[in-house]
Amino acid sequence: MYDLMLKSAVGFSISVVFLTQIVGVNLGLHSVLGYVESFSRAARAFDLCMTSQDDMHTVFQESALQTRTPELFNQQVRDLASGKTTVPDCAVTRPSAFAVLPYYHPACNDSVELMHDLAGVLQLETKLIFVSFIVSCEVHVSD
Repeated sequence: MYDLMLKSAVGFSISVVFLTQIVGVNLGLHSVLGYVESFSRAARAFDLCMTSQDDMHTVFQESALQTRTPELFNQQVRDLASGKTTVPDCAVTRPSAFAVLPYYHPACNDSVELMHDLAGVLQLETKLIFVSFIVSCEVHVSD
């Protein structure tokens, strides 16, 4: 961590280094970023948004979903420490060591492990696609 902070401030002789994304398998990635390792038992189903398990089956517009922002993540860490919320309610377990970097925050880590996430996300995405087709396309049936 010290090396990343030093390289961010001082840089190399050619350029400055920025950590933009952390990529890994879900279990390790979620653990490193401060989330629960498995979202299957958490009330909030994803690290990128605050969608509940129930909303995944009824909300089909991305604009209707609340994004997990750095401010919200930090508030959840504070609420967890003070006992105002629980780990299953927010899916956050602790602050991430990477949150101390001035240009990076775990809530902005948009990389996902596609093969594992497809199992849960594919259902939601498929519903969004079908709703979009139904709403935006006129279907003409000929006799």
